[in-house]
Formats: sequence, C-alpha cells, structure tokens
Amino acid sequence: MEIRRATESDYPTVAALSAEVGELHHEALPHIITPDPISENAFHEVLADSECTTLLAIDEGQAVGYIIYRIVEQPASDFFYAQRSLYIQECGVNQAHQRKGYGEALMNQAVEAAKKQGISRITLNVWAFNQGAVAFYERLGFKALTIKMAREL
Repeated sequence: MEIRRATESDYPTVAALSAEVGELHHEALPHIITPDPISENAFHEVLADSECTTLLAIDEGQAVGYIIYRIVEQPASDFFYAQRSLYIQECGVNQAHQRKGYGEALMNQAVEAAKKQGISRITLNVWAFNQGAVAFYERLGFKALTIKMAREL
C-alpha cells in the first residue's frame, strides 16, 4: 500500500472514487444529495489551496481511496474560543477495497499532519444513515460533538 499526494492528472481517478461515494449518499438521500462527483474545477481549487491536502491510497498502481482535508482557523466569538483544527472534507474508499486498511491509512496520514502542525482536534461530518462510516470513525476514536437535526415538511 502506498499513500501519495494527488496531482492535477489524478482528477479522473478522484472523480470516479467521489462518484461512488456520491451515489451511495444519493441513494439514501436523493432529495438532498446529488450523485455527482467532485467537479474538475473544484478538484483543481482544492489542489491549489495551501490549507488543503488531497491524498490517494494506491494498491498495485491503482488508486483505491482518497482523502481531502484542510486546516481550519476559527476566530473567537461570544460563545466559542478561537480554534484551529483539521477538517476531513471528503474521504472514500472503493467498495471492493474497503475493510482492508486503506481508509485507516488515509486517516492516519491526516492525524500525523495535524500533530505536525500542533493541531489537537480533527473534525468531520458523517451522515446518520451511513452506519458503516459512523462505526469506522468511532473505531478510530471519533465521537459525536454536535447532532444536526432536520424535519421534512
């Protein structure tokens, strides 16, 4: 297994992985989430953002997973202290390669990046329907910090 930074030429690969994640989410919440992958423009913007990192998990020369994370600076407010965190924007592993350590390896890279920058908190969002992802993140030590609720009308 190899973990490497994504490059401009990796867009088709990341788009295919992103489409797989998007389809899973669209099937569960078709009225909220599109099945569309990350756009080429958005991918290039992420690569150009100095606060953002995109990594690929490689198996026998083929990308089987990806992670996009960014450093977030939140200023103090009336209710919150100033915070610096690493936010997992996207993470996905091809279904045929899940439960083989690729997702954990990608997440470990994010953890190491946070530690190197003196960041003590990693955050992410996960949809409640995606119990497999919830269990994965909990196994890695993540705990619910907030619960966002909705009521359809």
